[in-house]
Amino acid sequence: EIREKMDVLDFDDLSAEQIKWLSTPSDRWVLHPNHARCLIWQCVALLAILAECVFLPMDLSFNIKLPEAWYVFFTFVFVIDIGVNFNTGYFRNGLLIMHRKLLTRQYCRSWLVIDVVATVPWELV
Repeated sequence: EIREKMDVLDFDDLSAEQIKWLSTPSDRWVLHPNHARCLIWQCVALLAILAECVFLPMDLSFNIKLPEAWYVFFTFVFVIDIGVNFNTGYFRNGLLIMHRKLLTRQYCRSWLVIDVVATVPWELV
């Protein structure tokens, strides 16, 4: 019954049963956003972003290049990050959402396009 009404859920007026259903992972691959593994991954992704913020301007401005393996590594991290984001729950108005359809919809409506555009190695296209 809840699954059928998922498209029209009013997140401000949910029953205890609906809240429990939404906060229970829909499959074993859904990650809790506060889980230690998820937080560690976010730190790895942040370090890759910070490294790109330093090395990309150095490359564009001064033609100082890192070895190619670093660029492959950064791209790999960002591709994996897209997969992790599809599988990570999120909080909406304090409510934990852990169901695949809602996770996918939320990510597609928020960061997916930006992540894909930022991840594609445009110099190879």
